[in-house]
Amino acid sequence: MMNLWWLIRVARSLLGRPSLWGTACRQAHRFAHPGWWRRAPFLPLPARTLAGFRSVTQYGDTARIPDIPDVLTWVGWAKEMERGWAEPSKRIPGPDY
Repeated sequence: MMNLWWLIRVARSLLGRPSLWGTACRQAHRFAHPGWWRRAPFLPLPARTLAGFRSVTQYGDTARIPDIPDVLTWVGWAKEMERGWAEPSKRIPGPDY
């Protein structure tokens, strides 16, 4: 699954996109395994079950490591979603329940 080298590659890819830094940090925090700081490798990686589920839904294989461009696209999408939450005028119209 994801490891230190993959995380370094993602970080290097994000270096040239400072507008995504905050969103990437928030997403890493949201997906991090609870108590990640208490066990090696002391990185905010998602739980194996969550990472496996995400890999199956995207690639059809639990062992597939996410492609870096896919991660960057996802972080960009997450940023747009966060912006929509913060600015009601940009929310996607939907049915009123």
